[in-house]
Amino acid sequence: MAAAHDVGKMNPLFLKKLLDSLPAESTEVKHWSEVLRGFPTDLQEVPHPCVSRTAVADESVRAIGEVVERHHGYEPAEAEDPAEYVAAGGRLWQEYRAEALAWYKHELGIDSFPRPPRSKARRAMLDLWAGTVTLADWIASQVSEPLEEADVAEKARALVSRAGFEKIRVEGELDFRALFGFEPRAFQKEAGELYAGPGLYILEAPMGYGKTEAALWLAYRALADGRARGIYFAMPTQLTSTTLWSRFARAVRTMTSSNIPVNLVHQAARLLEAAMGKEAAAGGEWASTPRRALLGNFGVGTIDQCLLAGLPVRFHTVRWAGLVPKVVVFDEVHSYDAYTTTILQSVVHTLRLLGCTVIILSATLTRRVRYELLGEEAKGVVEENSDGPIRLTAMTESSYTVRVLPSERKLDVHLRVTDDQAVVEKDVIARVRRGERVLWIENTVGDAQAVFRRLSEVIPSGLLHGRFRPVERLSLEESWTAAFAPKAEERSQKGLLLVGTQVLEMSLDLDADYLVTRIAPMDHVLQRMGRLWRHERTVRPSGCAIPGMTVLVPGPDEIARGEFGTSGVIYAPYVLWKTYRALEARDRICFPDDISELLETAYGNDDELPEPIRRLLEDVDAKRLRMSGSALVKMSISGGSDRVPCTRWIEGPEDELLILDTEFPAENASSAELTLWCEERLVRTPFVLVRDELPELPAKLRKFLTESPRFGRNRTAVGLAAPGGEIRGVRTVRGRLIYTKREGLFTELSEEEVCVRQ
Repeated sequence: MAAAHDVGKMNPLFLKKLLDSLPAESTEVKHWSEVLRGFPTDLQEVPHPCVSRTAVADESVRAIGEVVERHHGYEPAEAEDPAEYVAAGGRLWQEYRAEALAWYKHELGIDSFPRPPRSKARRAMLDLWAGTVTLADWIASQVSEPLEEADVAEKARALVSRAGFEKIRVEGELDFRALFGFEPRAFQKEAGELYAGPGLYILEAPMGYGKTEAALWLAYRALADGRARGIYFAMPTQLTSTTLWSRFARAVRTMTSSNIPVNLVHQAARLLEAAMGKEAAAGGEWASTPRRALLGNFGVGTIDQCLLAGLPVRFHTVRWAGLVPKVVVFDEVHSYDAYTTTILQSVVHTLRLLGCTVIILSATLTRRVRYELLGEEAKGVVEENSDGPIRLTAMTESSYTVRVLPSERKLDVHLRVTDDQAVVEKDVIARVRRGERVLWIENTVGDAQAVFRRLSEVIPSGLLHGRFRPVERLSLEESWTAAFAPKAEERSQKGLLLVGTQVLEMSLDLDADYLVTRIAPMDHVLQRMGRLWRHERTVRPSGCAIPGMTVLVPGPDEIARGEFGTSGVIYAPYVLWKTYRALEARDRICFPDDISELLETAYGNDDELPEPIRRLLEDVDAKRLRMSGSALVKMSISGGSDRVPCTRWIEGPEDELLILDTEFPAENASSAELTLWCEERLVRTPFVLVRDELPELPAKLRKFLTESPRFGRNRTAVGLAAPGGEIRGVRTVRGRLIYTKREGLFTELSEEEVCVRQ
């Protein structure tokens, strides 16, 4: 199929286009012009992939012709136009193409083209074949000059090797300690022993139990078995994937005893490469884009790079070629909404059909989501005593296994649920003053900024959220991770408060003595609780005898009406109400033993609900149905659009803002350096931005921002922050924007207005 993909270029109009690019007096033009004599010149050229499809379909089944046609990333036409047959040269040129196909088959020593399987994997296999044909075209297209026949094989091997497709060698006798440098927990050991061939593996364990190492140990078993050619570790965010990259790379290089490239696959990977050098490069020059980086043997990146395989984006088939036959790990699965989960379920199903090993990781997976991921095969399976804090599920072609393990370490967390924020603030001040390191997690950036402004006046405090520029956020993450580490300087003597948003829930290894959180869905509350007393070796201040957590809620009247302020815009009010009901009567949570009960209570069905809450349930059911339906529609569309569809649900405005200050790049900076410099100063906002005139900037930077494909043509708003923080050149529809390195981006809009706009 790869050999035949361009056979459609054998048509008179394509030949005429080639001749038009040559000198009129050349021998080639004179010879081939005679061939074209008498052929109509007023016909519209047929795209050569369509002609290739027709030629191959005559030799084989239509499906194989469509595989060949898709090598430019577009889906085949629904029906053939008779006019295309004439424009492609009619019967005579079709015979020429048939002769070429016969020669291809003779050279390859085959009698016919392959036939797609007659099974439920048929559609998936055709997608995979199409992606592989495109990949072969890309690799071969790097050769621009004719080769001697004797040099072709050697050149092909060199190109394939350069693209990262060398056969990997895996050390076959490694144990867990050799791979990671420490002895496995019972959970991690069991995860490796669970391997029984390609299939779906779901590893559920509390935060801090080493699910990452368990997944890599299980993936190593698949590699050593020869049933996989690499690993892709899919994380929910760029931050989580970047944080994991170094651990993942160390493990991979131990598995292979080599310096094999380990790709970082997300849109901001170039920033890390600029900061850390070639060690963080995405697998070399050929793999410099996320689409190609996914093709490398080993990679860690964002989940959207996988999910795009299941959406009608151009070249989505190449992503299947990059994922098969790998071990694909999906982490933090509980964090996705119904829209993303619907796409995820489809991608997981397809990966399984194509013989991949798929590993799902979660600390707070509900029973419903688990069975949705397992699919039809899990229906009717009766499981006894299958709920617990540590649960391992394996479903392969021939077996279905569930193992439930007891928790190794228990925390008895003191719980307070209150609407009295003033009392909580006084308590936090007292705790920090006696040496405790406290986390305070809000659901919106504006609420986090407001808490920080009040408390930073009286106690040492910091702020971390998603509206800092990457250039500041990276250093903030490093300094606060160090401050909340078990062996941090003056850990038990000097108290600190870190206020933040959902960015503190995962990826950052923070060990807090005490936690304050705004009411959130139960799985988010439990994730936040996972920041408490994370390490046994941490020295706590005197008086900090037990872990504790406060959950801030609205007043009783608001709760009765299902009103949760700004949190009720970010999260479904019904889910918040259910979470409150699950927590309100408790004064302690046994962590992790109570996780399953809390999740099922918060997400289970209630027979009787107050009328206002019943209406909220109807709203959340309708939204979930709308989100799932939208995902199904997007996955069913064909056409291979150049526009990348969303892999997450977005209801309101989302705009990028490039925030500049008084420091500008060097005058001799290249376009690539300017792009990276700008990426480090880019903030995603929920505001409707009004672009004013571009502020006064150095001439070269101004020209770059005007002409750049990434930032130009008014695609990205550009603002210049004055010394006091006010941003010139861009504003919201209702007021000015302000940026400071201490608080990040904020606006004169109230947070309620921001949420409504979201």
